[in-house]
Amino acid sequence: MRKWTDEEIEFIRQNVSDKQCSVLLEMLNQKFGKNYDLEQLYRLKYRLKLRSPNIATFRKGIRNSPDTEFKKGLVPWNKGTHYHAGGRSKETQFKKGNIPQNHVPVGSERMSYGKIQIKIAEPNVWENLSTLIWQSVHGKPFPKGCVIRFINGDITDYSPDNLIAVTRAQNLQLNHLNIQTYDIDSMKAALLDIEIRSQISKRKREK
Repeated sequence: MRKWTDEEIEFIRQNVSDKQCSVLLEMLNQKFGKNYDLEQLYRLKYRLKLRSPNIATFRKGIRNSPDTEFKKGLVPWNKGTHYHAGGRSKETQFKKGNIPQNHVPVGSERMSYGKIQIKIAEPNVWENLSTLIWQSVHGKPFPKGCVIRFINGDITDYSPDNLIAVTRAQNLQLNHLNIQTYDIDSMKAALLDIEIRSQISKRKREK
């Protein structure tokens, strides 16, 4: 594993708060004559609990303003009506081709359920970093019907050896049975275990 120097870490700390990772990585490599990649930078950032700009955090079940939320069954006062802009309002309406203020460029990152996502295309196409790393390592599109499983259970560990593609059914069984894995051998054993359980259950149904 490549060892970061104290000077490199301090440089990252001083610049991470106002620069995109891609820009920071380029500056870092130029300044220190290194060839770090984005995966290494991401792992260091999360180990040091550093954050870059344009990160939005989303958490399932969190309600920001429950008192003012739209309540189920409530009929809005303007149901069935159609709004027509009057006066000079057309001059300030959003026009096709305009870029909204909250727009972020391709390459931006955000957090979703604790995992890093990268914006890969306009206007708003995001992909999990783990999926992008898996595709880069294996040189092929991510298989449909599968999800990335972090082998050692650490969702901040994006090393390729810690990422494995499993089917949604396999992932469901691993979670349901609360099977903990630590390396690729224990993961293979766990997948074999749930396959045996599945075959036993299938034969019982057939009888």
